Amino acid sequence: MKNRIQNLTLTLISMSLLSVSLSAIETTPVEYKYDNEVGKTLYKKCSACHGDKGQNKALGKSDVIGLISEKELYISLKGYKEGKINKHNMGPLMKGQLITTTDNEMKTLATYISKLQK
Repeated sequence: MKNRIQNLTLTLISMSLLSVSLSAIETTPVEYKYDNEVGKTLYKKCSACHGDKGQNKALGKSDVIGLISEKELYISLKGYKEGKINKHNMGPLMKGQLITTTDNEMKTLATYISKLQK
């Protein structure tokens, strides 16, 4: 009986420590550093609709993203991913495109796109 209680106690302590460790990982921000090659790779998917320089209105509807500031691009990307933006009824399509994109990837995309027409 004593061994069972000790094993149970050790298991509970281990689970508590694991929980604390996982919560620390989830809340620790990842340092952001722009990488042009990563931006180029991420943008390949976008270029099919937006053009290689961000010069096209995607599906004839969207804004020309190559003319939008880096800050506005990031805000739009984040809004589309969160389902809070639906410009030109493109919200669901854009959300699907961005669903697995991380915050740092969206920052990289915004920076990359903002430099395309310069």
